[in-house]
Amino acid sequence: MKRFLAPLLAALIGIGFAAWWFSPDQVLKRRTVRLLETLTLQRDQGKAGRQLNAYGLNALLANHVTLDSPEFPEASGEFDSVEIESAFSWLCEHALETRFTKESIESIERNEDSAMVRCVLSALVVLPTHRPADGTYVATFHWKQSEEGWRLERAEWDRKRN
Repeated sequence: MKRFLAPLLAALIGIGFAAWWFSPDQVLKRRTVRLLETLTLQRDQGKAGRQLNAYGLNALLANHVTLDSPEFPEASGEFDSVEIESAFSWLCEHALETRFTKESIESIERNEDSAMVRCVLSALVVLPTHRPADGTYVATFHWKQSEEGWRLERAEWDRKRN
């Protein structure tokens, strides 16, 4: 009897872990972190590596994405994913570094085919002449379920006020 207990316990733990790992909330958390990692460009990262980030962005975006930030009105509006990829390619070429790090997930709200992830993140964008983003922001990412998985269709962010 005891020889069956260890495999049974291992199977139950494995099933529990798989259920947790593939739960929609965990998938959305990982998708959000992947977006932030994709937008992060290391100072010593080569052009090829940066361009891979630009190509990786495509797998995260819906066909049309709305960006909304009171602090960056020039970056606000509705854009085709190709426009966002092009702007990010420009950033890959010109930024000294960018860093986007999730500090905390505040909430996840979802229904069958859409979700909203609200998080606090630290952001740093260093261009040769200035830092357009440097600080802590509250961001809300709106994800839409598609045949290819969760795709970003709207992002809102503003500087965190204490």
